[in-house]
Amino acid sequence: MKPHEASDVLTSIARSSSIVFFRFESHSDGTMCLPYVSDSFEAVFGVSPNEVQTDIRPVLTHVHPDDLPGLLDSISSSISSKQDWQHEFRVRSEDGTVRWIAGQSRYTETALHAFRFDGHMVDVTRQRERELRLQDELSQSDLRLQELAHRVKNNMATVLSLLELQRSTATSAETRQSLEAAQNRVRAVLLLYQELEPAGGTTRVKADAYLHRLLPQVVGGLAQDGSVELDVRVDPVHIDSGIMSALALIINESVTNAMKYAFDSHGTRRIGVRLQNTGHGRLKLSIQDNGRGFTEHSRDGFGLTLIRSLSEQINAELSIRTESGTSVELEFDEPA
Repeated sequence: MKPHEASDVLTSIARSSSIVFFRFESHSDGTMCLPYVSDSFEAVFGVSPNEVQTDIRPVLTHVHPDDLPGLLDSISSSISSKQDWQHEFRVRSEDGTVRWIAGQSRYTETALHAFRFDGHMVDVTRQRERELRLQDELSQSDLRLQELAHRVKNNMATVLSLLELQRSTATSAETRQSLEAAQNRVRAVLLLYQELEPAGGTTRVKADAYLHRLLPQVVGGLAQDGSVELDVRVDPVHIDSGIMSALALIINESVTNAMKYAFDSHGTRRIGVRLQNTGHGRLKLSIQDNGRGFTEHSRDGFGLTLIRSLSEQINAELSIRTESGTSVELEFDEPA
């Protein structure tokens, strides 16, 4: 293809395309202009190519006033840094229609000490409108999730109050203990919702912050004299709220079992909780006490049954040992 034929082809493409091709120049006297724009320029900006060949100001009057300072700053920044230009902005037509324009260009410096950018601009209004609709839908979903979380928290608080009312009127010590255990389980999940709320409806929980709040709450409600050494070590991981809920209940049951059955009335009582990121998407939870180990009552109790059931729910490998106290360990995959 001969040079003039290639030029004719490119000109024909530019005329038929909705993309605006342009050359921008900024001169040492401060003037800016568009010495070349393709034919689609007028349809997009409402200004004829002749109007901007020596002065860019006619097209700037069509730029949305909220976007004009950012557009000028982007041009100035590209000139001063001698870097390629890229920016998105809105233009407003005579009938009030607003369009989103995305532009980019390559920087070159001419022999006449002018700064030149050759590039293109394209109307991305439909894309931006879709993005805005999606953002609005996501915002509405977040609001609904937050409202649901708020209602769940209120319902759990009501359940706690009802359990406390029943516990305070129960005449059997065994019944009171059962109701207190149920209260602790509800409190563990309620605390999880409180950790989720400040994060704006996220489905992941910062494990170290949550467990450092949960463990003192569980132990404090069971150790009346406060003589329990609690060691909590948690790697900085964010865990899916569904998995964290199961882990919280497992920790609650393990600590409750230790406080109720493992310790003698004398000696130092120790409970350690460790959550480790073992790599390759695997996490390990360890709960250890220095008590006497399982009794026949605790081995067959509801708490241990619940631990096994919750471990199965999150597909965790559960290991329970009773050497030098009781050790409950779980290894599981953390969803990406």
